[in-house]
Amino acid sequence: LYDVGACYLNGEFIGQTGRFPPDAFLQTAARFRLVLPGRLLKPSGNVMAVRVWNETGFGGLVGPPMISLAEQKLLGDEGSVASWAERMAVAEVDDRRAGEALALADFLMHSAGHAPAVAEIMARMTKMQSLSADVRHAAGCLMVYASWLAGEVDRAWNAFAALDLSRSVPYAAASTAAHCPRARGDARSGVLRLAADTVTLGDWDFRYGLLEAILCAMVPPYDAAYGVGPGLAFTLRTGSPDEVPRTWLGAPATADKRALFFPTTGKRRYANWDDRGEARPFDDNGPDLLLTVSVPTGAHLLALYFVDWDWGAGEHPRMQTIVVLDERNQPLAVVATGKFGSGRYERLLVQGPRKLTLRIQKHRSSCVVVSGVFLDELLPLQPPPFRADVRGDSVIALAARFDELAAASQASTLALVDGQDLLSFESECLAALAKHPAPSLYWYVAECARLRADYGVSQEMLTESLTTLNATTTSAEARSTALARLGRALARLHYRPEAVMAAFSATASLDRRTATVRFKELVKRSRIAHMDRIRQRWLALYPLLAQPNP
Repeated sequence: LYDVGACYLNGEFIGQTGRFPPDAFLQTAARFRLVLPGRLLKPSGNVMAVRVWNETGFGGLVGPPMISLAEQKLLGDEGSVASWAERMAVAEVDDRRAGEALALADFLMHSAGHAPAVAEIMARMTKMQSLSADVRHAAGCLMVYASWLAGEVDRAWNAFAALDLSRSVPYAAASTAAHCPRARGDARSGVLRLAADTVTLGDWDFRYGLLEAILCAMVPPYDAAYGVGPGLAFTLRTGSPDEVPRTWLGAPATADKRALFFPTTGKRRYANWDDRGEARPFDDNGPDLLLTVSVPTGAHLLALYFVDWDWGAGEHPRMQTIVVLDERNQPLAVVATGKFGSGRYERLLVQGPRKLTLRIQKHRSSCVVVSGVFLDELLPLQPPPFRADVRGDSVIALAARFDELAAASQASTLALVDGQDLLSFESECLAALAKHPAPSLYWYVAECARLRADYGVSQEMLTESLTTLNATTTSAEARSTALARLGRALARLHYRPEAVMAAFSATASLDRRTATVRFKELVKRSRIAHMDRIRQRWLALYPLLAQPNP
């Protein structure tokens, strides 16, 4: 069944896999097994109904439901789930009996009302030293999932953190852990998960990787590296000692916008790292990719780009999870990608210096794929690089609030992003703009969005700030001076390139030839090879701001 299903017997709900929207939780490429309550069965005329929701791609109910009488033996002599659970709570369990318990738990997990009992039995099995490590790990993973289904979210996370995370973790356990609030990370741990970016697609060079960009396997077996930083120190391995990471070039040249732009050729190219999971079954047993990165001092945005190029519309669409581990192999954050046939950036704020290991898990797909790794410096909130218009009580109050938030971001950027003050302040600024369209207010919103890595909002608000500043500065000389100063400030603040050149092109005294020279000076340390694409984009973005050029 793909992706969510609920089952009814004679009109009564008896079990569910996944969750329906709006809080969708997918169980793609999984068998939906459950136990039928005998009390609901009639001598004849029994009716089973299955309600199905499929997010996208291949899916729905792909085969007829089946009654598996042979599995009844898993209950042994007990005959009912209740008596089995009661006996298992006190029984001595060996590997054989444990194997039967794990198999039956697969049925009981989605059966209405049985998740709490399964969680208790699995918790007991994890502590039995008489059981093999494989069995205890499997029981621990089922405990995570059952605890989450039972509504015990904290217990589910604690059970996940107690797992041996040097092993593969089944999709159900890893993805439910990703839905726990603590999987978002926090400022204390130095890692904070942000919302995924599904808009930028292959145009990474306009939003990511200014400090460092690793385009995986772009020239297989080698990667392509760009950026103005010293280089991102990383190592790559698989979760199996018998397997090494592979590279694959799927499309040397394509117009598909999901493929990353390759500066050397000026075209798009699809390539990826691969754990060679295609040599294994469609199961939860890896081998997985383990990416260890050393993040330099300061707050940084670490982004990974994923696109399911070849299996997204098939029977086993990729749905990977990323477990972010510290040097003691403890989980700091967990990310569930969902289906990513359309392409997505999974993003983390990291306070460096920090060494992290990201375990990217294959689960039920053919193999792990990663197409890009990007690192950007995240500077604290910056004051407007122009004279702020502080007329009006609300604007004065917001200017003072911004100064307080800027000081807080200097102390801990992650703490500010993790709290509610930033979003609250941003909302107040947007409300004030309805009465006072001041350049400084637009700047404040742009800065808040930049700190949250919401680049679309940040760019829109920065454009409004520039437009308003241009319109409200009456003297041509003053406008030219102000905008030129702004352009230089944006470059220092590591704003995205289109913002820098928007300010340059808005300066009346700066013609296109001079802007090109400034552009080359700005990126002279960059390893980006295809300059024309960026120059053209920078110089042509904001015709409304641009003055007539000589």
